[in-house]
Amino acid sequence: MKWLLLGMVLMLCVVGDARPAEARPGAFARFVMRIIDFGFRLFPDSHHEDEPSHIDCTPPPPSDKPLVLLIYGFYGRPTEFYHLKPALEQALRGRCDVAIVTPLDEAMGESPDDPARQIDAYLEQNGLRGRPLILVGHSTGGVVARRFLAWQPAPAVLGVVGLGAPNGGVRKFDLVPVHWLRAHGFDARVNVPYPARADVPFLMVVGTGGHDILETAPNDGVVSKASVEALHGPNITCTTHSLNHWQLLRDPAVTAEIITFINGVLTPAASPPPAPPTPRPSDAAP
Repeated sequence: MKWLLLGMVLMLCVVGDARPAEARPGAFARFVMRIIDFGFRLFPDSHHEDEPSHIDCTPPPPSDKPLVLLIYGFYGRPTEFYHLKPALEQALRGRCDVAIVTPLDEAMGESPDDPARQIDAYLEQNGLRGRPLILVGHSTGGVVARRFLAWQPAPAVLGVVGLGAPNGGVRKFDLVPVHWLRAHGFDARVNVPYPARADVPFLMVVGTGGHDILETAPNDGVVSKASVEALHGPNITCTTHSLNHWQLLRDPAVTAEIITFINGVLTPAASPPPAPPTPRPSDAAP
């Protein structure tokens, strides 16, 4: 079944649309990507059958507390955070709020800036602008988090977590002859390497328990270990787990790492002890 589905996808990719690139509708690229996404979700190691059909995405009330923003990836959905969101809410209760950014264009928009603009609009429409932020992005949501970070002044974002984030691009889309995807800007939306920022701590979580039929290097079934680790900077921590792309969202050890990271960025570094007061002339010994 897996090979049959791959063959159908490759046929669509190779044959595609006979019209010139400029005449091909963007909807065609989205249609084929839906087929690819549907295929990966059919495989047992790529989805979770217990995922609920609904998750509470109600924005938190106005507050000065820091806000953890959960950002799903390409053709993702809010329910993918069904384990992570309540775990973060319980562990961080009283310290910060947790919210899922929605709506977020599942196809990542028509330009690299579109999802970042949607995050900005989410904050504005729900009265959340100005709160200190911690961004947690799964898959391409991690790339979107870095793009959003590039817009923000230093105090606005306290930290960034990427779960299986394709920081160096998605290799499978280079191997499959998807010329029409590049014509419609898909490469630009997914494979643009936005730089890290030295003043913001990053946690990049790597999965190596996948079975990507288009790659032999260690990968999580969608994104390779090398791609996640392609993000370089002085303030970046990478951890590796033998998990696939979607297991990263619900594994207790990964969740504990995220909580530890968030608690760390919420707790300012210990300040040096104050210097002893300078004696006043009247205090000096006669």
